Amino acid sequence: IPTTTAAVARNADVRTYPTTGWLNAAAGTFFAEATAVNEAQTGAFARVLSVDDGTANERMDLDRNTTASRFFVVDGGVTQASPAMGTWSNGTTAKIAAAYALNDIAAVQDGGTVQTDATATIPTVTILGVANFAGASQLFGPIRRVQFYSVRLPNATLQLMTR
Repeated sequence: IPTTTAAVARNADVRTYPTTGWLNAAAGTFFAEATAVNEAQTGAFARVLSVDDGTANERMDLDRNTTASRFFVVDGGVTQASPAMGTWSNGTTAKIAAAYALNDIAAVQDGGTVQTDATATIPTVTILGVANFAGASQLFGPIRRVQFYSVRLPNATLQLMTR
């Protein structure tokens, strides 16, 4: 916020939406396109998006650590899946997609190899957070697009949509 006489604090741009009415709890696919600006992100993993119940015990995250992206699934406080999608360097834009269904997790970045996990339960979630998880762990950088498909798209489609 530009000023001439004093510094003005600005909160992070954080958006949350209830999942009622649009999220398929049994199966779905997330897609995001975002740019990582720097490593000054909050938390070890900065969220591009997170669907959760307001706690760390029930959630699915598309996130980035300081060098790579992953799809992180937690149900009942137990990590169910954490496929690493690929290197995501500062100053670069990544297209990432992740799909979920019972015992059928898949994730891919920039048209690369689809990473899968065949032994995962799905959490019960109530909130979509764009650029955050429970008000923390934001990705520093612009998020150009976030999309949700209410079906578990095929792995080949995930690959194509992230090219």
